[in-house]
Amino acid sequence: MKKFTIHLDAVLVIVLIAAAVVAFVIFQHREQQQLFQQNIDLTWELQNRDTRVRQLEQRLARCHQASAARQD
Repeated sequence: MKKFTIHLDAVLVIVLIAAAVVAFVIFQHREQQQLFQQNIDLTWELQNRDTRVRQLEQRLARCHQASAARQD
């Protein structure tokens, strides 16, 4: 019957690899959450700026209309 031996250095390497994989997955998940939140923030900022641009365009159009009415 063959004798089975456990090599502690191999177990240590496996444990270190497993710990590194878990740490990497946690890091990736955190990065993904931050990027998702940044995407939401930037989307809101873009929508706010688009709304502001439309408001300014409408205001400018009213100014042009008022200016044209005064010139008549």
